[in-house]
Amino acid sequence: MTDRNGNGQRMDCHVDRIEFSGDRGDAEGAETLVLRISGMGCVNCANRVHNALITQRGVLEVTVNHETGSARLVFDPDRFSTLAIVRAVAGAGDERHNYRIIA
Repeated sequence: MTDRNGNGQRMDCHVDRIEFSGDRGDAEGAETLVLRISGMGCVNCANRVHNALITQRGVLEVTVNHETGSARLVFDPDRFSTLAIVRAVAGAGDERHNYRIIA
């Protein structure tokens, strides 16, 4: 049996959201991209995806919402790699969590 916290979330599934303060790129000329992501069922899933995206080169800001299945990225187009983002989202999962960009 899995223990649950006061919010009904699985305790063994908890993931803290990280804030990344490294050199992410230049905010001047930044662009925005909205992704649809499948597989997120709770706030911990959103935190996993957020953590994978915020550490990618050129990503300046990330907002992930598990309820809408979306992620909004603000990025420096000169330092941004679409392939790295696709891999980061897929790599955020584990044996119980399978995340994919769907649009």
